[in-house]
Amino acid sequence: MLRRAARPLCLSLILATGPFPPSAAARAGAPIAPHQHFVGLVNGLHVDAEVYVACGGPGGGDRTTHPLQNQTLAVTRTRSDGGFTGDAASRVVARFLDDTSVGVVLTTYGATAPVPTTITVPGEGKGVVRFAPRPSSSTSTPDFVAVTYVNLGA
Repeated sequence: MLRRAARPLCLSLILATGPFPPSAAARAGAPIAPHQHFVGLVNGLHVDAEVYVACGGPGGGDRTTHPLQNQTLAVTRTRSDGGFTGDAASRVVARFLDDTSVGVVLTTYGATAPVPTTITVPGEGKGVVRFAPRPSSSTSTPDFVAVTYVNLGA
């Protein structure tokens, strides 16, 4: 009886880990270094990430606003896929492609940094955050996280 009850719990735990489980080094807060695969995280997610904004009035059109506070960016190390630090990188710089004026420097796996609230983004819709290894090299590859801007002020 206990075995049958435990199966759904085990399955839900497996499904909750997602396709990019962090390595032991990532959980320990290891520094970013050359020759490592990684994925970017926006508010803890690599897939289906949302960024919350407040844009009063009717939605739509070309309305812009700023991200709300208390949102995060991070990178986690993976065994493969995502970005690659290449031959030289010791940090990853995250930038919203809607407004590249502010780069958020990440030097440690698993450590979060705030989403910049000074950038200008759409009041709703889709966007992308690029996580680029720095310094770059001919072997480095950025990771991209698609985001949905969710307007809490509508």
